[in-house]
Amino acid sequence: HPDAALAGVPAWPTLDGALAAVAATPLAAVLTADLAPAVGAARQARELVTTGCERWGMPTLTDPACIAITEMVNNVVAHARTPMTVRLAPQETTLHLAVRDHSPRQPAFAGISPPNRAGGRGLLLIDTVTRRWGSSAVPDGKVVWCVLHPDDEAA
Repeated sequence: HPDAALAGVPAWPTLDGALAAVAATPLAAVLTADLAPAVGAARQARELVTTGCERWGMPTLTDPACIAITEMVNNVVAHARTPMTVRLAPQETTLHLAVRDHSPRQPAFAGISPPNRAGGRGLLLIDTVTRRWGSSAVPDGKVVWCVLHPDDEAA
């Protein structure tokens, strides 16, 4: 089964449901939300990240994680145009973010965008605020992921 790796990982159909579950279980180690590829998805993802960073005592990661998740989600909205699942989890002192979509197209990092070109800087921003990031193919799409460390000064 393609989602076997996600077995036992809690998921909620709405952001409100996910946030309510976090409030009920402050030590929850994973937060997920299923989002539509629409305007407002990045805002919802930032709310989830902000809540997770507060719950897990990672306030210094809130801003860089919000930058990274915004770019990851906006890439799905602009390019993949499929529903997505946003997932975040603390691991010791690091924060792991992942966005799964249903497009096989891998992100293309072409380096620094010319200053006169609108857009095209999303992956550069992710590269700047995270310790490492990547993209992994899955049977019906891909997962773009990144890891943030509290001692990185990129923020």
